[in-house]
Amino acid sequence: MIDVGIGIKLLEKIAELLKQRAQQRVDFFRNFVEPVWKDFEAVHADYLASFRKYAESVSDTSISFDHEHPVFNAIETDSILSDAMRNKLANAERLAESDKQMAELASAISRYLHATPGEALNKGFAMANAPRMDVKAELRALAGRNSGDAEKRKRAAWLVMSAAENLQRRYRHVSNAYEQLKTTLLAPR
Repeated sequence: MIDVGIGIKLLEKIAELLKQRAQQRVDFFRNFVEPVWKDFEAVHADYLASFRKYAESVSDTSISFDHEHPVFNAIETDSILSDAMRNKLANAERLAESDKQMAELASAISRYLHATPGEALNKGFAMANAPRMDVKAELRALAGRNSGDAEKRKRAAWLVMSAAENLQRRYRHVSNAYEQLKTTLLAPR
C-alpha cells in the first residue's frame, strides 16, 4: 500500500513539473517565436510598401517603360536595403532544425521568401528575395517587348499587383502556422 504522504508529495512534484513545462513553452514563445513573427511582419510590410511604390512607378505616364525605367533601380535598392531584415528570418529556418515545434512556421516563411531552386537558377536571383526579384525579371522581359508603352505600363502594373496578391496568400499561410504554434505553446493543458 502506498503511503498517503508519499502519494501527495508525488502529486505535488508532478504539478510542479507541469507548471515548469508550461512556463518553458511560454518562454519559448516569447523568446523565439514572437521575435521571428515580428521580423516576418516587418519583411512583409516592406514588400507591400515596395510593391505599392513599383505599381505607382510603372504607371507614371511621363516615363517610358523600357529597360532604363527607374523601377529597376528601385527594386535593386530595396533589395539591398531590406537584406538584413530578410536574413534575420534565416534564423527561423536554423531554429526549425533544432526544434520541431518551429518546423511548420519556418517552412511557411521559407516558402514565402524563396523560389524553388530551379526558378532561382533560371532567373539568376538570390533565393531569399524571390518575390522582389521575380517581379524584376518579369518587368525586364516586359520592357523588352515591342508592344506600345501604354500596354506595357498596364501589364507592368498588373504584374506588380499580382505579385502583391501572391504575397498576401503566402502571408496567410505563415500567419496560420504562427497562430497554430502560438495556440500549441500557450494553450492551457
